[in-house]
Amino acid sequence: EYFRRANLVYHTSYGDSAIALQLAESLLASYPEPTVDAIARTSRSYAILAFYRLGCFRRISALAREEWKVNDSNGSLYFAEYFGTIAIDTLIAAGQLRLARELMRDLERSFERRGLSEQVHTTNYYLVSAMLAMFDKQYERAKRELELGRDSIAEGLVPRIRLAYHAYACRVER
Repeated sequence: EYFRRANLVYHTSYGDSAIALQLAESLLASYPEPTVDAIARTSRSYAILAFYRLGCFRRISALAREEWKVNDSNGSLYFAEYFGTIAIDTLIAAGQLRLARELMRDLERSFERRGLSEQVHTTNYYLVSAMLAMFDKQYERAKRELELGRDSIAEGLVPRIRLAYHAYACRVER
């Protein structure tokens, strides 16, 4: 399984996108249902991220929402937020802002139900929240979300997230 995931990362980043799509579909075929099982969740996560990098937004959105629901219902909040924000991000990229806002509200309600609305979220949570605020022309709110996101950025974080944070911060300042 490890080799298949490594091969997927290679082909998604540097290799043949057709092979990357085949590998992603292969991982999903091996693990057709969302679950909290670590190996299955990791394999499905790799497939979802490959689809994301390849721009298959409609495909990812549905998969990420399924993962979000399963992880949320099983109390795996980190992964629920992780997959929920991926789904929101892809909905925004596909121009489906109404659905993105609805999913963001669902994600926030999930935290409120558990009394976790004040928890420190993942950086991606703050980024998609800021992005939605910018679309709504709520620039002060976007700025606050980005400040919270900046505080949550860990050393050695994926450069894509760091670059996205800085790009959004520049956009809010305009």
